[in-house]
Amino acid sequence: MSVLKFAAGTFARPEAYREIAGVLTRRVDAGDKVAVVVGARPGETERLRDDAYAVDPAPGAAALDGLVQHAGTVSAALLRVACERRGLFATVLAGRGTGFVSDSTFGNARLLGYGGREMSAALARYDVIVVAGGQATDVTGRPTYLGEHTADLSAVAVAVGLGADRVEICSDVPGVYDADPNLLAGARPLAALDYDSALRLASLGARVLHPRAVRLARARGVTIECRLNREPYPVGTTIGAGGSLPYAVVVAGDAVVVRCPDPDALTRAADALTARGVEPLLLPHDLVVAVPGGATGVAPILAAAGAPGRVTGEKLLSVIRDGQVVTTVEPALEAAVRRGQQLLDARPATLAEPLLVAA
Repeated sequence: MSVLKFAAGTFARPEAYREIAGVLTRRVDAGDKVAVVVGARPGETERLRDDAYAVDPAPGAAALDGLVQHAGTVSAALLRVACERRGLFATVLAGRGTGFVSDSTFGNARLLGYGGREMSAALARYDVIVVAGGQATDVTGRPTYLGEHTADLSAVAVAVGLGADRVEICSDVPGVYDADPNLLAGARPLAALDYDSALRLASLGARVLHPRAVRLARARGVTIECRLNREPYPVGTTIGAGGSLPYAVVVAGDAVVVRCPDPDALTRAADALTARGVEPLLLPHDLVVAVPGGATGVAPILAAAGAPGRVTGEKLLSVIRDGQVVTTVEPALEAAVRRGQQLLDARPATLAEPLLVAA
């Protein structure tokens, strides 16, 4: 049995669906049953969300979750079409069909159940099950959205539901690096990484995996193989029990940074975000609460909770050294990249050297 996930960027071209169907065909021909998780095509979720706000400047959270799911379902259906063109017996599992049960925190729902019965029944019947990422239903059957970039989480949940001990995550970058290779020159690939190190990177805003995906994999002992999403689909990094992270530089380019007027406002802002399923990072010295991996609707969440705070265009820069983390707030992405490059260029030849972050 193979459990795979293909990132949204994989499907920027329609012909990519045919290419991925070819990959799945080879797996089936080799005797595998295949469960594959796909994200929405680039920009589709945002387009649907924008349409909702054009209709109503304050759409209901439950209605919005029901709407944005369609972006992922369309992508899954297109991959099914490509699979059937290849002669594979395929089906789509989306929404209630996944068997995933969540709480009712619309926009950032938390998984409560992993759809083992539904997934197993479908895989017994079909060669390939295509799962729309980021989708679940709450205990009353209402559609819920697990949050942005949660197809990773869906893939690990599929592995848990099916009892698989491995999941393959295929994306634009062939593995995890000690810095973002798309932003910083000289980033080095990491062949192996333990769960805690991967979680630290993800929680600081590295474009690696969703933090909740790593937590679930760690809790259930699921090994994550990070692959390139193009031929020959090489494995770049294996995330599991082994491997360490002695040094890394994280430029959180998607971070949402909120400046608060005082410590009480900082606490209120963090509580408001947590209540809506958003995982904040607090920098009390700077009176900053941030969402390192980014999130939509931060300002409305704070306004609805009466939590004073101003969303800025600032970004985060973090340095990890032997488990020690230093995070600074940079005035813009360009400044974070510039300073991050300096820190990466000064990567210590020996980790006995002191960690210096000040500009």
